[in-house]
Amino acid sequence: MRFWIRHALVALCVLVLLTFCLSRSAKVRIQTSKVLKGTSPRLVVFGDSHSDTGKRLESPLVRQAEEIVRDARRGAIWTERLCRELLCDNIDNFARGRALIDNSLNSAETSQHNSPLPSVDDFHSQVQRWSDFEKQKCLIPGRCRGPERTIFTVYFGAWDLWEYVELDLKTALMTINRSIDELFTQLDFIAEHSRRRPRIIMPTLWDPSFMPAFRKRNVSSSALDYADSQQMMIALVEHWNKALRSAALSWTSGDIYMPDWNQWFMDQLRAKQRQREKVAGAKGAGRMIKSHFKEVQVPCSSMTGLRGDVVGSGSDSETTAETGTYCDDPEKYLFWDDMHLSGTAHTYLGREAAIALRKKRIVNTALLRHWDRLRNEYS
Repeated sequence: MRFWIRHALVALCVLVLLTFCLSRSAKVRIQTSKVLKGTSPRLVVFGDSHSDTGKRLESPLVRQAEEIVRDARRGAIWTERLCRELLCDNIDNFARGRALIDNSLNSAETSQHNSPLPSVDDFHSQVQRWSDFEKQKCLIPGRCRGPERTIFTVYFGAWDLWEYVELDLKTALMTINRSIDELFTQLDFIAEHSRRRPRIIMPTLWDPSFMPAFRKRNVSSSALDYADSQQMMIALVEHWNKALRSAALSWTSGDIYMPDWNQWFMDQLRAKQRQREKVAGAKGAGRMIKSHFKEVQVPCSSMTGLRGDVVGSGSDSETTAETGTYCDDPEKYLFWDDMHLSGTAHTYLGREAAIALRKKRIVNTALLRHWDRLRNEYS
């Protein structure tokens, strides 16, 4: 009798341990949810070259009307990493190279300061493409077999501020405010045309003034002019992120997740600086805080992310078969080229976005609960 009791207890302990291990695995939970609920997660991607996977969706009848071949050494984009983390089945990519939130706004405000940009889908155009695609996506074999759980990603700003930095401060700040208003106008449209309450991952903007391209842009400037230009960009980034977060906090039409990419980006730069100076961070308790990268200033690739000749084709962010010099260990570089982060950086950013989603870090939760209480009181 004791023999059977002992073995039963051992079997129970093993079962409890396995259950605990499985419950701790986020990917297992997601996969289990997919099976039990019969739902299929997918990403819908809006944005610019920092989110663009290179796979174009022009018509459901042509699944990939155009696909830009990226250099394999660059690695995956954060949206692709996020998809892997969430075990999603599809990425519907509407992001485009050097995209802005509003092309007409940019033309009106910057035409006297900058050369006009080639036509690339702005946020409004991307959302219209998505709307048209939704009406016909079931024509794609394998789609619409069951309900889809859609997660939207929205990331703009780097190319917008690249233009606005040439304006005077007052005009630039007003243009940012109008850009954020337009962004949320498009989010309202998405919410109105979504079957379920939309979940939107919308990271903060990381500071373009630390990109190698920004230094190249000001290479002929004096030290004082460069410092002024960098301070201008820093001020614009700060205002952009504050305006973005403020608008997100007051939006009630969906759930917004806002990973703080700018904080992560600055942490990498500061960690490398401390490492070089052998200084421990404030939370280091005397130990060295290590950077994820060995190089945070020089890009791995000599190819530029600012090539105007391919902006018109929508692939300005991608390296083609053109010759260039490359580092031997791109995974140890913060930047892939002078305008874009490396695959390793995108891995961290994709994971941060997945964590925000899994832990339900909804920035507008408080306001949503307030409205729920009001509805309950008056219903």
